[in-house]
Amino acid sequence: MKKERILDIQEHSGIFLIIALGFLVLAAFFLLWIKPACKSLDTYEKRIEELQLKVEKQDRLAPLHLQLTQRKKAVIPEGMDIKEKTKLKKAELDMFVSGFKMLTEKTGMAMLAITPDLSASDNNPGFITAETKVTGSFFAFRDFLLELTKLPYLEYIEAVFIIQKDNQKEFNMKLWLATE
Repeated sequence: MKKERILDIQEHSGIFLIIALGFLVLAAFFLLWIKPACKSLDTYEKRIEELQLKVEKQDRLAPLHLQLTQRKKAVIPEGMDIKEKTKLKKAELDMFVSGFKMLTEKTGMAMLAITPDLSASDNNPGFITAETKVTGSFFAFRDFLLELTKLPYLEYIEAVFIIQKDNQKEFNMKLWLATE
């Protein structure tokens, strides 16, 4: 009898051992395969949502962009004095700085700094960029921009940043100048 009980227990422990190993294999499979796969799916879903938001933004901004590009191509109104574009000679670059200072004073602005970046001409031959900082009021800045557009070698204004400082505003601009 005792032998039969021992054999019976041994048979059941083998079954219990197989069941326990099965659970361990399932747990390892879950922890090593399913759980990381779910995490990666979550990251993919988040990335998809981000991309969908970007696409939605672009869809909303596309008509505005199209409208602005059409406005950019608009015909210049009569009575507006636009000079023919010319190129600034490298030797006249010093004169540009002094002329720019006179332009700021003429419009009631104050020039803080102007920094020509000659390295930009390496990537874009025929152009020089200039970082400028001027202070003054919005109304003076409007007049300043109108006078600035009269410069025949000004290709375009890339960026304008406005910073409030006490009673004055500081205007940081990046200008592209056509050069020979």
